[in-house]
Amino acid sequence: MMDFDKACQLAVEYYTQEWGCSTLSEIKDLGEKWIFYPTDEESAFANFHITIRKDNGKPEPFILPSRENFELLAKAKVVDVPEAYRSKGE
Repeated sequence: MMDFDKACQLAVEYYTQEWGCSTLSEIKDLGEKWIFYPTDEESAFANFHITIRKDNGKPEPFILPSRENFELLAKAKVVDVPEAYRSKGE
């Protein structure tokens, strides 16, 4: 089972490595996984979100439009972004 803090670390490591963004603006619990939103809304990747599975920690792209993913978002619960992963301006 994936620990929430470890999932946050994995998401930040991914966004930092791939896009140069080291903070998160939002996290939602989708049930089997969490979806992570990067802080930098101005860049080209701002609409590229990843999920981290709770059972195995596997990161996956979250593709929209997708009927299944829209349904997941409709039921999602917002989770507080831990301070360590927030932008200092938030």
